Amino acid sequence: MKRMNFSKTIVTTVCIAALLFSCSKDGEQGPVGPAGPQGEQGVVGPAGADGQDGADGSQGDQGEPGTANVIYSDWIPEDFESSESDSMLLESINAAEFTPNADVLLVYGRRPINALLNDIYQLPHTFTTATIWEEYSVRLTVGGTFASLWIDVSSYAGVSDFDFFDDFRYVLIPGGQSNSGKSATEDYTKMSYEEIAALFDIKD
Repeated sequence: MKRMNFSKTIVTTVCIAALLFSCSKDGEQGPVGPAGPQGEQGVVGPAGADGQDGADGSQGDQGEPGTANVIYSDWIPEDFESSESDSMLLESINAAEFTPNADVLLVYGRRPINALLNDIYQLPHTFTTATIWEEYSVRLTVGGTFASLWIDVSSYAGVSDFDFFDDFRYVLIPGGQSNSGKSATEDYTKMSYEEIAALFDIKD
C-alpha cells in the first residue's frame, strides 16, 4: 500500500514539474531564416478593353506658299529698238513651263529715283504728265514650244521716247496656287512687288 502511494507521489511530482515548465517565460526570438526561392510567375491576365478615342485637336495655321516652282527673270534692260518702236520682246518662255489659263504671270517695270532707290510698278501701268501719256502693257503670244512675252507702249501721237522704265522683270507662279491648294491669283496680282519678292524669296 505504501509502494503504491509512493508511485502516485512521483507521478504527481512529475506532472506538477511539467506544468510549471510549460508556464515558464518564453526565450528570445531566433534570427530570421534565409528567404525562400522566388515562385514561378503567374499567367498573364486578359487585356483590358480599349478606351474611347480622344477629341481631334484644332487645325494648325496655314503654312506659307512654297517657292520651289516659282520662276523669275533677271532685270532685263529696256530695249525699244528704235524711236519709232512701241514694242519690245521681253522673254521667250518654254511653253512646257507655262500654262496661260492656270499660271500667274506678273511683269514689273523699274524706274530709278536716285543712285540707291527705285520705284517698281506692276504692268500694265500708265505714266502721265502735262505733256506725256504712256501706257505700258503686257502681251503674250504662244506658238510652238515657246511663249513670247512682249511689252507694248501706247502714247500720244508723235511721242516715241519710251524711257519711263529702265528695265523689266517677270515672275511666273505655276498654277497660281499656294501649298494649301486655295487659289491665290487675286491676292498675288494685288500685292506689291516688295510683298511678292519677300513671299517668294526673289533676289534683286
